[in-house]
Amino acid sequence: MLLKNDKIMLRHFKSEDIEKHIDWVTVETEWKEWDAPWEWLSEADDIDYIERRKSLLDKPTNSRLMIETLAGELVGEVNSYYIDGDCEKLAVGIGIPPLSARRKGHAYAALTLFMEHLFKTRDVLYTQTWSGNMRMIALAEKIGFKEVRRLKDLREVNGEKYDGLTFAVTKAEFDEKRKLLMIKQQNIEIKKFTDVDFDAFAQMVAVCWVEDYKETLYENPPIRMCNRMIQSVKDGFTYLDLLHLDGNPIGFVMYQVDHPESDWCEKEGFGFIREMYIRKDQRKHGYGKILANHAENELKKLLVPHIYLTSDDAIEFWLSVGYVDTGEISKFNGGKILIKEV
Repeated sequence: MLLKNDKIMLRHFKSEDIEKHIDWVTVETEWKEWDAPWEWLSEADDIDYIERRKSLLDKPTNSRLMIETLAGELVGEVNSYYIDGDCEKLAVGIGIPPLSARRKGHAYAALTLFMEHLFKTRDVLYTQTWSGNMRMIALAEKIGFKEVRRLKDLREVNGEKYDGLTFAVTKAEFDEKRKLLMIKQQNIEIKKFTDVDFDAFAQMVAVCWVEDYKETLYENPPIRMCNRMIQSVKDGFTYLDLLHLDGNPIGFVMYQVDHPESDWCEKEGFGFIREMYIRKDQRKHGYGKILANHAENELKKLLVPHIYLTSDDAIEFWLSVGYVDTGEISKFNGGKILIKEV
């Protein structure tokens, strides 16, 4: 079996790996202080470890795979097992024995690659550790795991009592966490509209109206319509923010607090996400959720009790981020009204 990403590969155990594993249990042993230290009580445990690895030569298994860098260095292994023999609860684990291989992203790259493979046939995965292993806890939380069980004083390490921890993550939570982490590593900014953004904004509005709303534009780019929208911002009735990726606008959100003097007031005093758009080639990357969350946070600062919007084609997206279909129809555009409580 071979799994690979841009950082590491996962493969079956090979005879050439035996020497490295012997070194890990006899020389480079610091990892034993964290990886179930209660299991390393004598030399017999080291021998048993090596013998179990050798058995993988005769019976290769996908439940224990070696972690190899793209440069060909063996740095650890990932494994999976059923918690208490329960076939519904598959847990994953990881070990990176060499100190020289740590803090390089190998653990995150290897465990998430392994989990991607396992999630092809499962909706939930688990991991277990003890409350003294802060590095494993941090890795689990980075991946999206949440604590679901804690057994008080289950383990004793160096005379101290520690809790036994079980974490779980769904496939949807795992995917979302990875997406947000990748986005965080990109050069993304949300900025208030300025006059220098006008051309980019007008172009996005034109595409939004024609391709998403299926509306006919009698002026393209829609200069007058955009001027009206921007005038509403300058008058203090609405807010307009643009999402920039690597310095280029790829989306916008327009929002307000409904007020009788505005040209749209369906629910006075409620926050209203009036328009939101992400360029088509940048969709399905989580940018919509980032922009929606930004607008919600800005409206919360204005102490609105609820936030609403109208939608037809994007209802599934808004339901996925916590909005509820009220069953009401907007008197302004005939769209369904969705509401989220602040």
